[in-house]
Amino acid sequence: MHATRGIVLNHIKYKETSVIVQVYTELFGRQSYLVNNVRSAKNKDSSVLLQPMTMLDMQVYHRPKADLQRIKEFKICHPLQTIPFDQNKRAVVFFLTELLK
Repeated sequence: MHATRGIVLNHIKYKETSVIVQVYTELFGRQSYLVNNVRSAKNKDSSVLLQPMTMLDMQVYHRPKADLQRIKEFKICHPLQTIPFDQNKRAVVFFLTELLK
């Protein structure tokens, strides 16, 4: 298990309660992570933390030859103050995440 920080690039829904998140990490570069039970009724607030350009502190399981990694736990490093509420800034964030992908 490794501790690293990362910036969320995007996420897509996977099955009923999970998501696949693309994160640019300090240690491993761009990685895809499976996050389980993030969309369940119990953990509804956690999916908000996976918005584009959110900086996370993460505990991850890393297998060098695997395409899809796993996140054990994550928390916000620096909460976004204005980006989620300003449409102009959100448009710039979506452009930047597409550029980084």
